[in-house]
Amino acid sequence: MTVASQAEADALRGHPPCLPSAPLWRRMAAMVYESLLVAALVLLTGLAVQLLASLGGLAQPDSGWRLAGANRLLLQASITVAIALYFSLSWRRGQTLAMRAWRLRLETTHGTLPSGRRALLRLALIALLVVPATVASFWLIEHPRDWAGRVALMPLAAALLWSLIDRDRQAVFDRLAGTRLVLLPAANAARSATS
Repeated sequence: MTVASQAEADALRGHPPCLPSAPLWRRMAAMVYESLLVAALVLLTGLAVQLLASLGGLAQPDSGWRLAGANRLLLQASITVAIALYFSLSWRRGQTLAMRAWRLRLETTHGTLPSGRRALLRLALIALLVVPATVASFWLIEHPRDWAGRVALMPLAAALLWSLIDRDRQAVFDRLAGTRLVLLPAANAARSATS
């Protein structure tokens, strides 16, 4: 039986397709690339909000063009929405830009593309781990000997390292969200990038 016909037979029986789970090193490489893309998204969103605020008279030159109070909350909400839209819309199609570069695809445990609700659930689960780890990273820059910062990094590290012992090599947040990250064959990745 060929790989294609095996995948079709598995799909008919309700088994996940035979694409291999993504190895941890590829996930980590995609995360580094993704962090650069998210940083650019945050900067562009912040610039757009700042420009709109200055044009609307909400930020003044005497305050150093800084947003304060409710305007600062608007900035934070705009950045949060931009990040949520980027990931949830990309994951509904199976891939973010970084995932395309590393030949990764997100799918449900049944081999289909995730719904918007499932993508948002995955995003919320990841955010519960990434936000404290990000804050801890900045804290550790200023306080390198502090144990609390190191403890805040542990849940994210444990969630990722879980994929080394998980039977399907999936991270904790993928397991909880009912998704899986798979490695695409080289030929599939080229076709996926052009569509």
